[in-house]
Amino acid sequence: MNKENFRFYVKVRTTLNVQVKDIHDELCTVCGDKTPSLKVIEKWSKWFREGQEQVEDDTQSDSSAIETTSENTEQVRIVINDNLYPYQAKEQQKRNEEAQDMPELTRDFLHPAEFYQQVKTICGINFFCGVPDSLLKDFCAYVTKNVSPNYHIITTNEGSAVGLACGSYMATGQPSLVYLQNSGLGNIVNPIMSLATPGVYSLPMLLLIGWRGEPGKPDEPQHRVQGPATPDILTALGIPFQSLPNCHDGAGQALETAKRYMETTKGPYALEQHHRHPNNKPLNIYFN
Repeated sequence: MNKENFRFYVKVRTTLNVQVKDIHDELCTVCGDKTPSLKVIEKWSKWFREGQEQVEDDTQSDSSAIETTSENTEQVRIVINDNLYPYQAKEQQKRNEEAQDMPELTRDFLHPAEFYQQVKTICGINFFCGVPDSLLKDFCAYVTKNVSPNYHIITTNEGSAVGLACGSYMATGQPSLVYLQNSGLGNIVNPIMSLATPGVYSLPMLLLIGWRGEPGKPDEPQHRVQGPATPDILTALGIPFQSLPNCHDGAGQALETAKRYMETTKGPYALEQHHRHPNNKPLNIYFN
């Protein structure tokens, strides 16, 4: 990777709200001594968080805007797919083993009422639609119980939900939340690429995706291929994504990141809901 590739990687990870030290550790894992110093990455990340597209080096007189080129994209894909994912999988397996006796610390689900209010307050979302998923059942049940049918529609397939979200944004200027299981990603390809994506009609929406078949977690046979492929599918669609944190402070930060992206880039942003730890007790559905 050259300097432009490094900068582009830092830009992508900063946009996804990854901490500077984690970005540096990721690059060190893959690139070793060729990785820029933590101080340099801190500087680049700060500029990107401030919305600066052009960065300058103290040691050189040149300055350059960070562009999305095929070379940059390919280099980042190689770093993430060929090197970072295996590293993260090992780390996740280690955390899972350490957490065997601490089920409360590995709880994945948020209180649906509080998360619903965060979605409305932070992202300005009032319209909800989608296909229910078991990983999202508490949230879907809360929305079904508490949101007027005029502002919540359970669709026959995921593509219809994306179409409704596109129409809602064109009518109101406000993004919608579309919930779905990752097995439904194939159904959203056409409306995303033909309507919502930046460069076509630029229609922002928040995708809440239940991630079945996540690597390292036992699941049903039908999810074995779709699960590991999910990040690549979102990347191919040009949809930035991050995991939905299991605490409300973290969820709020993730929603702030989604809001900034939807406001500035005018495109879809995705949050992935992970499978709960097998030792967790089922959560109650909250209607009040």
